[in-house]
Order: sequence, then structure tokens, then C-alpha cells
Amino acid sequence: MNIEFENHDKVKIVQYKCELKNKVNFFINKSMHDFIGREYKERPDILDIENYYLNNNGGFWCAIDVENEEIVGTIALENRINIGILKRFYVDSNYQNLNIGSRLYNTLDQYIIKQTTIKTIYLACDKVLKKAHKFYFKKGFLKIDFINIKMNVTDNDYFFKKEIFNE
Repeated sequence: MNIEFENHDKVKIVQYKCELKNKVNFFINKSMHDFIGREYKERPDILDIENYYLNNNGGFWCAIDVENEEIVGTIALENRINIGILKRFYVDSNYQNLNIGSRLYNTLDQYIIKQTTIKTIYLACDKVLKKAHKFYFKKGFLKIDFINIKMNVTDNDYFFKKEIFNE
């Protein structure tokens, strides 16, 4: 299915709200399965987004197709005071190349700059996601050999880092 949009009115970016919980859980699991072959399962951070992300001055945003109210993208920020961890960044394959990933990322970036004390963002990304790697480089991330902070990673991950320069 090819989807073409003339403007941003077809997909809105919204902050997570609890009414989206089931749709987010399904979307994250489907994305992880489709993109990197991970199994469907309960993921603790997704089961409690409010406490895991929002109540800790992090964030979670969804891209929603306004015609069918389906989630077509997500991005999350885990806030650890001066360190941010970019997580749960997916755009449905039918909606890629429509600037939705950039809109989600820009929402997260502006939130970090304006509302947090984060100085560095880290992320882990599966090695097979070459398109995602290009996106991160374009957004100013550098590939690094390892992450010296506690977070869930696999042997199949590359690591990325970006310094934040608050205005």
C-alpha cells in the first residue's frame, strides 16, 4: 500500500494519553516484529508509559492518521537528568518517506531543548536497520562503540550518541 500526503493535516503528532494504550502496545509489538523479527510480548515500559516516561520528565508521542485514527508512528524519551535515551522510534513502513519520522524526532528534540536538562541523547538500533542509521546520522548522531549506561540492548545493536546544545 502506497500512501501519499499533500500536507501535514493527514497525520497529527500527539502526546501519549492513556486512551491510546492498547493501540500503542499493538503498534510497538507489530513494528518490532516487522522490522527486526522480535516476538510479540508485554513490554514493561509500554504497559506503564505514564510512570516509565511521562512522570519522569520524559515523553512519548504518537503519529496518528487522522482518517482512520490508527497509530502510524511513535517516539519516546527516557529522561535520566542530563542523559536522554531515545526509544520506541518506529514509523509504519506504509508511512515512511512522508516526513513523519522527522516530525516525531523534531517534537522530541524541541521538548528536550525547552523542557529538560538533557545534554546527551543515546540510542541503540538494530544493525539491520540501515535506513534508520542514515536518519540518525542526518539528525546529528554519531555512531559509538558502546554505551556506558544501563539500558536494554542486544548483541545485534549499534549505538548512537548526540550532544544537545540548549539555546
